[in-house]
Amino acid sequence: MAIKIVVCGPPHSGKSVFVSLLRGLLPRDQFLLVEGAPDGEGVTGWFHEGDPALSRAIRRKGRFTSEFVDWVCSSVRNSTARITIVDVGGRRSPENEKIFLVCTHFIVVSADQEETVLWTEFGERLGLEPIAILDSVLEGEDEIYEEGYPLRARITRLERDNPPFGSLTARRVAQRILELAAGEREPGFDGSERAHVNFPALAEELNLPLRNGGPDRDWFPGILPELLRVVKARCKGLPEVRLWGNCSAGFPYHTLACNLEARVRYYDPKVPGYVPLPELQLGEGGDQLLDWRVEERDGYSLVEFTIPGQVFDVFDLPLVEPPAIPTHKGVVVSGKAPWWLTGAICRAYHRAGVRWVAVFTPQESCRRDPEGKKWSERYPGLAPAVVVGSHDPTVRVGTVIPFRL
Repeated sequence: MAIKIVVCGPPHSGKSVFVSLLRGLLPRDQFLLVEGAPDGEGVTGWFHEGDPALSRAIRRKGRFTSEFVDWVCSSVRNSTARITIVDVGGRRSPENEKIFLVCTHFIVVSADQEETVLWTEFGERLGLEPIAILDSVLEGEDEIYEEGYPLRARITRLERDNPPFGSLTARRVAQRILELAAGEREPGFDGSERAHVNFPALAEELNLPLRNGGPDRDWFPGILPELLRVVKARCKGLPEVRLWGNCSAGFPYHTLACNLEARVRYYDPKVPGYVPLPELQLGEGGDQLLDWRVEERDGYSLVEFTIPGQVFDVFDLPLVEPPAIPTHKGVVVSGKAPWWLTGAICRAYHRAGVRWVAVFTPQESCRRDPEGKKWSERYPGLAPAVVVGSHDPTVRVGTVIPFRL
């Protein structure tokens, strides 16, 4: 049995920032993050890694519906990852109690001593084991108080605009998690044994740069042509290509979805299993499963979509009908969704002959150009989209296109 960890605590204590730190400190092939609160911050790190002004502009809080809670619980139960981490909301509610009951361990991140006690009692009453109890403060230095079980420590400056990537406490908690997970599951039961493309292993092979001092490798847009070259050579002649493993963003997956002739499957440990991307057909107005918005602009179409009710059923994927758009120019696809949904939409537009296909990637707004300028300084008021498919020789896969939201 793998370990399934709730990160909990009162509001405004930095829980989501802390989860973002763990995401960069744990090996990509060993963990899964589940968004246990519909706060609009996501679990892929974009909210904390992107330009702060852009992140705040696109954040959309959802509702804590019964369907959402059921989806969270199902995702945790189904998870095939060695380590599953769930970032929950800041109240000891019946909804959070249901989420706790499908987990095995918990971590408290709290800026309030009284709340620390109450959250610890809440987790232990529900039968979970505490891994770490952390005092979250804005000033001072990290400090380990007690090395026992649970680990007790201070963590400082969990701020969205400037996350403490070098945090001693976060590194120690990540180490403790790996110690607990060691030996929990033998290799070959997480879907990787069936993968044709293992992204964490491929990141090592391509010697991608490390991110923020941890083991996480940086899938930057400029590597996409090399990714295509390697995967096409290895998967030549295969009728189906299965993609597995965490990346810092979805565009490496979507690049393969657009450019491989073979059928493509994305692994989703929350389903669990490999999700086949259907060959979607474009329609005049788009389907009713998603809320679509299309805006025609000079040089490209902007296609935005949202999921009514926040949860999309994988069995409805073949029924999606992206809206038809002009093919003589590009398209920017924007929407918060499972990667297999975004990937199927991108593949449909590429196969329909749209000039180029780019996907909105907020994380790219954190990069500086060769002159050291921030994205917001070079492209004020604009957002980044990574080209994942192109029929235009002047627009290469991996190009980052500034666009207006």
